[in-house]
Amino acid sequence: MKFLNCYCLFIFALSAQIPAPNKRVIAIGDLHGDYEQAVKVLQMANLVDENAKWIGKNDTLVQTGDIVDRGPHVIKLYKMMQRLTKEASAAGGKVVQLLGNHELMNMMEDYRYVTKEDIDTFGGLDERKKAFTLEGWVGKYLRNLGITAVVDDTINHDTIDNLHKMSISELLNVEMFKGEGPTQYLDDTVYAHGGITPKWAEFGVEKMNQNTISDLHRKSTSQLKKVELFNFEGPTQYRGYARDAEPGICKTLETALKSMRVNRMVLGHTVQQNGKITSRCGGRIILIDVGISKYKRGNLAALELTPGHAKGLYPNGKSAVLPVPSNLNHNSHPKRVTLREYLQITKYSFNRPI
Repeated sequence: MKFLNCYCLFIFALSAQIPAPNKRVIAIGDLHGDYEQAVKVLQMANLVDENAKWIGKNDTLVQTGDIVDRGPHVIKLYKMMQRLTKEASAAGGKVVQLLGNHELMNMMEDYRYVTKEDIDTFGGLDERKKAFTLEGWVGKYLRNLGITAVVDDTINHDTIDNLHKMSISELLNVEMFKGEGPTQYLDDTVYAHGGITPKWAEFGVEKMNQNTISDLHRKSTSQLKKVELFNFEGPTQYRGYARDAEPGICKTLETALKSMRVNRMVLGHTVQQNGKITSRCGGRIILIDVGISKYKRGNLAALELTPGHAKGLYPNGKSAVLPVPSNLNHNSHPKRVTLREYLQITKYSFNRPI
């Protein structure tokens, strides 16, 4: 009985140190230079207030790229995203911003979709070019973003930091209850702008992002245009998962998902003509570009993910339930892991005093 009481007290103390799981992951697609529509969709998802200040608490926002081009509010949008990143972090939430093909185009000095109004907000074309260079404020920001991300659907991102503050003695206690104590969910959703084919999936999320950041920092404009990762079959431009017929494309998708050991892919890039979040392949693909910008279609929609649930959010409180896939990788990548395994995965440093 004494041991049981100690065990219960330990579990209570441990749970007090671990914050509650994220309420939601909200994903939004292409914004294309429209600040007003961006704020509207964030308000609709209860992430910002009437002043565009973060109210999402410990929610996670994922924006899948293409903030730039077509509309005039590029500066306002990037500054808002930078600010929301800080505000969300302070509240225990997180903002994940990905690169789209239009971000890459601008860093390659491809201005086909840049408007005069956009150029004027920078003070002219030369000033705009400077802003997107390696030394420019937009360029510095973009060159440190990835083209894909696996986002934790269920764990507050500050959880890792809190666990890492635990002493070795506390962790030894956790080891005593291995298999019986608290467990945590692993990531299971990968996000990208266009789509990740099996070829690039073999590289893994980390390597794709490392290569992207390295190339954007080291290669010239002309060299960037030749980078295979950025071409039409790369993660920012591929449209097969949105356009190719089922069930054939679903087999391609399954290969990619298994390679990355995830269950679902969420993508922007290809506008859904009906203005609705679209699910394919039994919920393993979710397409979230509905043409939010009024310079495209002016539709408002966001994806909401919570553990075991997915739905599209729409104006006036409307929503639509989306299918949730079964665990594709249950043999090689279990959904639940012990705390010991979780600490190993998150690279807990044991080089500290007891």
